[in-house]
Parts: sequence; C-alpha cells; structure tokens
Amino acid sequence: MNLRLLVCGLVLVLGLAGCDSPEEQAQSHFESGMELLEKGDNARAYVEFRNALQLVPTHRETLVAYADALEAQGNRPQAFGLRRRLAEMSPDQAGPTLDLIDRAMELQDWETAENYVPRAVELDPENPRTKAAQLALQYRESHDDLSASREIVQEARALRDSALPDSIVLRQIMLDGMVRDGEFEDALTEINQLIAARPDDIQSYRLRLQLLNQTGRQDDLEAALREMIERFPEDDASEQLLIRYYMSRKDVAKAEEFLRSRVPAEGRAEEERQAVIQFLAATGGPEAAMKELDRLIAEVPDATRYRSLRAALVAQQGNPQQAIDDLQGLLETAKAKMAEEDLSDDERPQAKTVNEARVLLAQLLAQTGNSVAARREVETVLAEDPSQIGALQMKSAWLTAEDKMDEALALLRRALDTAPDDANTLTLMAQAHLRSGDRQLAGDMLSRAVSGSGHAIPNVLRYVQFLVADGKLLPAEDVLIDALRLTPDRLELLVPLGEIYLRQEDWPRTAQVEQTLRRIGTPPALEQADRLHLGMLGGQRRNDDALAFLQERAGASDASLGDKVAQLRAQVATGKTEEARTYLDDLMGEDPDNQTLQFLNAALKVQSGDVAGGIEDYRALVAANPQNERLRLELIRALSLDKRPEEAQEALDAALKDIPEGPDLLWMHAGNLEREGDAEGAIAIYEKLYSRDTGRSILANNLASLLSTAREDEESLDRAWQMSRRLRNAELPAFRDTYGWIAYRRGDYEEALPHLEAAAAALENEPLVTYHLGMTYAALGRTDDARATLTRSVEQAEQIGHAAAMDAKAKAEKALSGLETGQ
Repeated sequence: MNLRLLVCGLVLVLGLAGCDSPEEQAQSHFESGMELLEKGDNARAYVEFRNALQLVPTHRETLVAYADALEAQGNRPQAFGLRRRLAEMSPDQAGPTLDLIDRAMELQDWETAENYVPRAVELDPENPRTKAAQLALQYRESHDDLSASREIVQEARALRDSALPDSIVLRQIMLDGMVRDGEFEDALTEINQLIAARPDDIQSYRLRLQLLNQTGRQDDLEAALREMIERFPEDDASEQLLIRYYMSRKDVAKAEEFLRSRVPAEGRAEEERQAVIQFLAATGGPEAAMKELDRLIAEVPDATRYRSLRAALVAQQGNPQQAIDDLQGLLETAKAKMAEEDLSDDERPQAKTVNEARVLLAQLLAQTGNSVAARREVETVLAEDPSQIGALQMKSAWLTAEDKMDEALALLRRALDTAPDDANTLTLMAQAHLRSGDRQLAGDMLSRAVSGSGHAIPNVLRYVQFLVADGKLLPAEDVLIDALRLTPDRLELLVPLGEIYLRQEDWPRTAQVEQTLRRIGTPPALEQADRLHLGMLGGQRRNDDALAFLQERAGASDASLGDKVAQLRAQVATGKTEEARTYLDDLMGEDPDNQTLQFLNAALKVQSGDVAGGIEDYRALVAANPQNERLRLELIRALSLDKRPEEAQEALDAALKDIPEGPDLLWMHAGNLEREGDAEGAIAIYEKLYSRDTGRSILANNLASLLSTAREDEESLDRAWQMSRRLRNAELPAFRDTYGWIAYRRGDYEEALPHLEAAAAALENEPLVTYHLGMTYAALGRTDDARATLTRSVEQAEQIGHAAAMDAKAKAEKALSGLETGQ
C-alpha cells in the first residue's frame, strides 16, 4: 500500500492542507508576496518570492514579479539574473529573451547580448525590439566606420519614432552618436529626458556629467553631483567625483566639510568615517589619518574597522610585518568578541568588517610572498561570504594568472552582481578578457571602470593605454581631457595627452601641453616639457635644432649626467659619430672613473666598428661589476657580433653561474637551447620565467609555441591553448603562428589558416612556420598548396642549417612523403 496516499487521505478528511503540492505552495507564497508588495512591504514580499522559488525554481509569475520589483528598487543586477533564468526557461519564446537582451545592453553586458540576439532573430525577426537589438550590435561594431555608425544612428531614430518611443537601447545609440558628433546640447536634452524616464539609471547621470564637462558648465556640475549622491547613496564614485570637483578648485575645507557631513550622528557609520580618513591621508598625510584613527579607536564601541585601517596605514608606511601582526591579533580578538553573548550590537564585531580585515591580511601576506597563507585567508572568507568582493577579486586574479580565465570571469561576474560599478572588479574583468583574447569586451570593462571610479587617474591611464595600443588616439584624447576637466594640471594626465598629440603630429596642441607643463614648473614637469619639445623637433625633422637644444641643456651649470648622456645619444642618432667620440672623451677626461661613461664608451666603440675594443671594455666592466646583468648581456652580444660564438657561449655560462636567476640571461639561454633543438630544456626555462610573470605575452607565446610543437600530449596542448588565447587578435607574426598552430592542433583548421598565412608571409625564413601552413593546407584538402608550401619549408631549412631548422625540415619531408602516399 502507498503509505503517502493513506496519510494524505487522512489529512484531507481532517480538513488540513499539509499535502499541498510544491506548485500549490509556491503559488500561495507568490500571492502572499504580491499582497505585501501592494502594501509597500518589499522586504517581506521578497522573502515570500524566495520561498516560492525555493519550492519551484521555474515559477514564472514569481520570477517576473520579483524581477520587476527589484528593478523598481534599483537592484538591476539581481533582477538581471532572474531575467536570464526566465529566458533559459523559455528558449522558444521571444519575449523573455528580448527582456534579457534589453537589460544586458542597458548594463553594457555585451557578452550576454551577443549570445542571445541570434535567438531573438530566429524567434521573432520582425519584432521592433529585435531590430533595435540588432542595431545596437551593429553600431557597436561600426565605431571605426563613421559613415556606417551615423547611418545606424538614423535608423535607430526612425525606429524609435515609429515603433519604440520608450526604448532605452535606441536612445543609447542616439546619445552616443550625438556625443561622437559633438552635438552636446542636443545630447543634454536627450539625457535629461532619459533621466526623467529612468530616474534610477545611474549610467544616464554619469553621461550627463560628461556632457556638462564637455559643454563647459562647471557651475552645474556640483548640483548634478549632489543630485546623484542623494539618488544613489551607495555609489561611492559620485562622492569621489564631488570631492575631486572641490579639490580641482583647491577648496580642501569644503571637501572635508562635505565628507564629515556624511557621517550620521548615530550608528556605526564605518564607510562614511573611512572616507574621511582616506581624505585626511591624501591631503594631510599619514599623520593626520593616524590621529583620526586613534581618536576613533578610543571612542567607538567596536573599533575593528578602524584598527584594520590603522594596520593598512602602518603597511603603507613601510612596515608590512607589523601590520600583519596587528591584523592577526585583531582577528583573534574579534573572533573572541563575536562568541560573547552579553555584548550589544554596537560592541559586537560585524562579520562583514571582520572579513574585510581578513582580506586585507591576505593582501599583505601575498605582498610579502606568503601566497599559501594568503590563499587560505581568502578561502576562509569565501566560505563564510561567497559574495565578498575583495576575496573574489583576489581569487580571480590568481586564476587569471594561472590562465584559468573562465573560472576567473565567473567569480568576477558574481562580484559585479553585488557591486556593478566596482572599478577594481571591472579592471580585473578587462584583464581576464584580454587573456581570453577578447579585446572588445576588455575595452568595455576598462571604459566602465573609468566611469565607475569617477575618472580616477589609474583607471583613466589603463583605458588610455588600451586605446592607444589599438590606434584609437581620438577616443584616448577625449578620455584624458574629461579627466583633466575634473583634475586640472595633473602631470600623469598631461604627459600621455602630449604624447598623443605628438603621434598625431599636432604641433600646436603639443606646444600647449608643453606650455602647461612649464607653467606648473616642478622639476618633473619641466623634464617632461623638455621631452615633449624634443619630440616636436624630432617629428618635424629639425635634428639640428634638437641637438642644439640638448647641447644648451647639457652645457648649463646645473646640467645632470643624464642631460649630457642625452646629448651624446642624440649625436650618435644623427650620425655625428666623431663629434660624439670627442664629446665622450672630454666627459671621461673630467670623470675617468664614472662607470656609466665607461659603459657608453664601450657601446660607442662597438657601434663605430671597434668591436674588439668594446669587448675588452665590457670585460673590464664585468670584472668590476659581476652581478650586473646588463653588462653581461652586452658582452655576449658583442662577442656574437664579432663572430666568436664559443666565447659568447662561455660568457653566457659564466654569467648564469654568477647570476643564475637573471631573467634576461635565462631568456637568452632558452633561445639558444631552442635553436640547438633542446626543446625540453628551453621549456623548463620558459616555465620558470612564466611562473614569475604570467602577464607577459611574449613569454606566453614562446612557452605555448614549444608546448604545442615539441609535445604531443593533450595536457600540454590544453595548457598551450589556455596561454595562447590572448594572442588571437595579435599582429606580431610570431604570435599569429603560435595561435594558428595550436588551432590546427585542436582541429580548427579554418580558424588556423588566416593566422598561419599571415605569419608565413611575414616570416619568410622560418621553416617551422612554413611547415605549419603547409600542414594546414593539407588538412583542408588543398594538396597542391600543401605540397608547394612544405617544399618551401625544406628549402628554407637547408639555407639556415641549425638544429631547429633541421627538425622542421624532417617534419616537412615526412609530411611531403605522406602527401605522395595518401597518408
């Protein structure tokens, strides 16, 4: 007999409801939650919704209502997760998918949008919302094509006017187009309408700040910032922007007054007090911050947060071990207090604060080389609070360094769910996307980090560097100018702006930056001004004027050795070798024991053709400075240039004996081993170097290349693939060869082909690269191309002759034999 049926039968007879199905119970929780929402009791309504979803995770009505309610309260990230669940529950319905796409685009989550737009096109291609989503992606792809992007903006305007007047996605396209074309007044009108329609969308307020800057409405900035602070009290970036606004006007007192006004009269107010402490440290130095901390530690019932901040300050002052000891003692005390039952809430340490202290301890442990203990602390925090942002950031950084980008990105998305605009999280996401080879998403994250940090200088510089590397000088200029409007006369911003103008050969604006630097007048500013001036002279091919400028600077009474070396190098660069020789002899006559001049003397001899004389000078310098890696390398290079390979090898062996961990010496040694055919020896060295710095693309390339060419096991290939993902958009031929060959090894021949064709065209004397291309032609069934290419590989190898070339020749000959026999 079915005992459950019997029990339920008895319950029904007794008139009880204990055997309602999960669906019925979920519906009951949903209805209760809706009633509570109508009464304005959101917190209890959310509890009911969560209860419903625990019983039936796919309860559609609850998911929709919960997502709508969260969005109405401004919690868009959490609502976004519910929208994603709805879309996945209904893969054959366009509505939930389009809802998810709209939210993804509003949150600038382009990865999600790109994944789901094809589904919307398949399900409902004529839906105006589908067309809007397609336009948004097309506009995103068209940014390098001004004509195409303007056409898309017009299409977006027409679609909005005809079918989607309230579309945020279309409005964003139009706004971006207006800003791009300098239509700032129209954009301000549009953004004000957008804010009226979506008063809880912080991105709109941030764009308004940018437009106020660009239109020169500095007086309106303060009011706009205060409105943002009132509307979004949890957004730290708005407060930081207001502080920087005051500081740009040198109104330190008003900035401090504002921060202190944010501290409530009652309650813990730890975040607000921390902002005051950080401000005091920045404006009054560590002594002012320490004084404030000591006062708070003596006054507040629970000083856990302030003791933690004090430890951080101790570390910044150069005593990390003392800070570690302080934090460990703090955590022991906090643990004991949390276990006491007779403490009030004000006296009891909060779990959040304790976890923040533990993360700080982990950071200091990692900085002092104790990575094992640091990881243990991070895992402890995440076990207690899986959403703790600092711990998620640290663990994701470790995973990225280990080339586990997918795992790192998963953790970072969890961190963004808690704080969507956290600049550190966004920066780490950018780094992970770069390691994955997705520069576009990386750029999006860096751009958001600039906005989320209120144009903080480190975030601005990272984004500018990224844009400049992609040749996007005008956007980089705009980012720097926006930052300079908020913090004028900052050297860190003026210098890269001047460099951009140099690259554009915009001499008038380069001169303006130079003049600004001279007006600032500090020694670093004047040094950068001189550098820009020389850059302009060089860019205008005014070599004699540049040399005269350097001679004048070197001849000044306060000229440094660096000034004199700069003149010497300019003489060499302009072909005035004899003048350089005479000038250097005069300098050495004045200071014969100066080893910098002795080094330059050796280098000039080598460059002038007296290689043997340079070698002798280098030997003398090495004898006097056996731990100087640069001198060792120059000696080895000079010996190689003089065609003395045995002596060069002896010099390398001696250098490695004296400086066994020298990175450049190890790099040279690995290259030699690779050419000699000792792939495993080279791999061992590259592994050592890579473990020290996994961020260097050239190290990743060399190691991945050897793992994929010298080994056949799947584990090595998988590791090579993880390392090489960052290379897929690279322009360097060697990087393209590595990525292409690994794609070939993974069976993705179509992906491999364009990379290997480009690499082989650029590296005409690399038989292994040519062999890789030949093998790809063969895999694609292009037998004639494969035969011709593999034959060329054999010919190249015979001309070169070293062991690695002969290995490539053997592989190519074997492949040719296989083509003839059909194997």
